[in-house]
Amino acid sequence: QAEDGIRDHCVTGVQTCALPISGDPTADADGDGDSALLEYAMAGDDHNPNVPGMLHPRVSAEGTVLVDVPRNAVADDVELWVEASPDLVTWTRMSRRGLASGDDGQVRETWETPFTERITMFVRVVVRGL
Repeated sequence: QAEDGIRDHCVTGVQTCALPISGDPTADADGDGDSALLEYAMAGDDHNPNVPGMLHPRVSAEGTVLVDVPRNAVADDVELWVEASPDLVTWTRMSRRGLASGDDGQVRETWETPFTERITMFVRVVVRGL
């Protein structure tokens, strides 16, 4: 376990690996604006500014907004959820609709919220160490 209380994870033979967080989980070693904790939870690398990828919200046939979020399959010591807002002031936690596992060590979670006729909807990912 690292000094910050987040367990160190690495799975041999898997392309995506939970890199250990040593030091401040709010640090941003690669300068991409994503904290070490966020990159750990989303199967990223805090020394590579190209990971994790952008979120891609879409509207489903049922009329809900869906957001797919990559997850690190071995990062069971963090909680991650997605929130939506019409105005950047009021945030509502979206519902987790499902997940799919990939061969690369990632889990892709799908989150949803009812679609409103608003022109703009903001989405953010929240991560908390357990």
